[in-house]
Amino acid sequence: MKTKQSGFTIVELLIVIVIIGILAAITIVAYNGIQQRARDAKMVSALQSANKKAQVEYNLNGTYPAANTLTTDASINLVMTANPATETLCITGTGADYTTKNVNQSGSINNGPCDGHSGGVSYCPADSYVAINGYFCDGTINSVAVLHSGAIKLDATTAPIPAGAPGAFVGRQASRDNTGSNRFIAAAGEVYCLSGWVSTVDSAVTHRIGVMFQGSYGNSWVGPGSTADNARNRWVKVSGCVTAPAGTTSAGLWTQNDGANGTTANPYWYQTAIQLTKQ
Repeated sequence: MKTKQSGFTIVELLIVIVIIGILAAITIVAYNGIQQRARDAKMVSALQSANKKAQVEYNLNGTYPAANTLTTDASINLVMTANPATETLCITGTGADYTTKNVNQSGSINNGPCDGHSGGVSYCPADSYVAINGYFCDGTINSVAVLHSGAIKLDATTAPIPAGAPGAFVGRQASRDNTGSNRFIAAAGEVYCLSGWVSTVDSAVTHRIGVMFQGSYGNSWVGPGSTADNARNRWVKVSGCVTAPAGTTSAGLWTQNDGANGTTANPYWYQTAIQLTKQ
């Protein structure tokens, strides 16, 4: 007599393997989500505690303490800007695998760094079209800038970059013009807003960040800037919004050292934390 043996077919085994893979993926995603929420809660708690300690110190002594005295958690780095005269402060919290957040004097918690603070090496604004020479999402410069200009990425502590850069990395621009992003589709009437921090040591020309619109009219360059005298050896914020003119079909971030086209007679300008967003 022949004994009939039963077992799984290849198809059935494959189905089981796929199901196990799907369940494993769901479990990993859920676990990562739980871990991230736990880190977010820890960051919020650290910022709230730091804010309370700073307020207590001010109420007792009329001054704010150093940020590094406000937490004992080595995994979270705090940076604070405070003005006792106006009773205002802003504390930025960063850390590996943490979402960058900040708290102000009212106790309001917000995503991202305080104005003028670094968001950390891994921070990148979620609503930004581009962060070229800005927060460098992965610690690298956008390849377009490397290919089309004299802009290079430097650590913010590199001499002679002025101290206090509000980004972990800084872009140094020697050329007159710098392509700051890949071009994207744009249309007439759309409003784009820019912000960024700029500085120089010895340049004599104005530095601008802006949008280069292209369309039936050719090119149209617009954007805010800062004079060399205003930004010499200190970081200043430039910001503004521009409207795409009639006939616009595309746009891209552009930064410029004012002067004769193609010149490098007035290096260097430094820039960081540049954002270009669509309203």
